[in-house]
Amino acid sequence: MEHKMVFMGDLHGEEKAPANRIDNYVETFFGKLEFIFDVADKNDACVLQPGDFFNRPDPSYDFFSRIVALLKRHPEVLVFSIYGQHDLRHRNKVNTAMRALSHACDNFFIVDNHATYRKQYQLYGVSYGEEIP
Repeated sequence: MEHKMVFMGDLHGEEKAPANRIDNYVETFFGKLEFIFDVADKNDACVLQPGDFFNRPDPSYDFFSRIVALLKRHPEVLVFSIYGQHDLRHRNKVNTAMRALSHACDNFFIVDNHATYRKQYQLYGVSYGEEIP
């Protein structure tokens, strides 16, 4: 069985544009995400995201809700992620946007050091600050 994966790393998603960006940063960000999910959808691939999905653990509600809407438009695309340092609040996984995303979207999974099984995938992950088993 063939397993296809799309990797998208260190998004650092947030509404505030970096200092030297002159484009509409948020629209560019979501345009790129939509492209990635379209590619994954068309190729029956999952998405692996190695942390720092967000640039802070508490993005704005509007930004977060746009992420949720995008994920829900692509229900067949499974996303497997770990926590990056920017996703955590003082190295704590509680009350983070990543955790809320995993509860809000049936296709978004935070992988830990125990096997995560979805469809044909079996993954292990180690988030920022955790020991490698």
